[in-house]
Amino acid sequence: MTPGIRFEHIKLEREDFGSNDPNRTGSARTFFENDLDVWIPGIGVAYDVNESVKLLGGVHKGFAPPGVPNNANEAAFTSEEESINYELGARYSQGNWAGEIFGFLTDYENLLGRDSFSSGGGGTGDTFNGGEVEVKGIEAVAQYDAAEVTQLPASYKLPITVSYTLTDGEFKNSFTSSFAEWGNVRAGDELPYLPEHQLYVSVGLEKEDQWGVSAGAKYVDEMRTQAGSGAIPADRRVEAHWVVDVAGEYKLTDNVSAFATVENALDEDYVAARRPAGARPGLPLSAMAGVKVSLW
Repeated sequence: MTPGIRFEHIKLEREDFGSNDPNRTGSARTFFENDLDVWIPGIGVAYDVNESVKLLGGVHKGFAPPGVPNNANEAAFTSEEESINYELGARYSQGNWAGEIFGFLTDYENLLGRDSFSSGGGGTGDTFNGGEVEVKGIEAVAQYDAAEVTQLPASYKLPITVSYTLTDGEFKNSFTSSFAEWGNVRAGDELPYLPEHQLYVSVGLEKEDQWGVSAGAKYVDEMRTQAGSGAIPADRRVEAHWVVDVAGEYKLTDNVSAFATVENALDEDYVAARRPAGARPGLPLSAMAGVKVSLW
């Protein structure tokens, strides 16, 4: 049993010279700040059933700081995000098999949305309150080394991994937001950009202390781009898609390794987001190679 607590003091500041003051003379300068203190407790529990099975659980507080508003309007000041996160599951390891399964529940008292480029937004950094939200689901992973079955030499490994995530998230209250991902929300609406099903399958081949290659395929279920319920309109839907990645690494010396990765190896065309100005494509076929050096 491992309890813990973290304290954070956060000071946020925003200095805005406006769009008509390129020389930053301060003639139209506005300044906003936001200070907060927060205690973040949590506890984790682990129990060894036997040498192969371990039970785990935990309850932790979740927290995310608010942003700094871009105007003096009191409504622009968002509250920090707070949640309670629960998880319970088991891990198994014996011989060539390993796996785990966990159930999780995140109960948000106040969900915080942020407009960023990475989330498909305009990159303003503005934050928005979303009220009470509940996200729950199951994660499962199974791993198997098939080298022995395929009669490979003892120095080889043939790892096979399958992982699956089931997620359900919904708003628990109704509200209207200027945040494009939310809009007019009714209690029971599903969260945007949260696929219900995700699946990952990978196969690798490794030669101990020499080289390794792997190929992985990830499936992402369809998801809505704006909060809502029922069938997803075509202009607010990201279609389900598969993406295949390939990677390899070769050890040149004890301290130097060469590596290469190919993302979206089949050059699959798919939509990744629909903000802020319509469909945005996912990463096309991309390759990268390099050298890693360890100094110790």
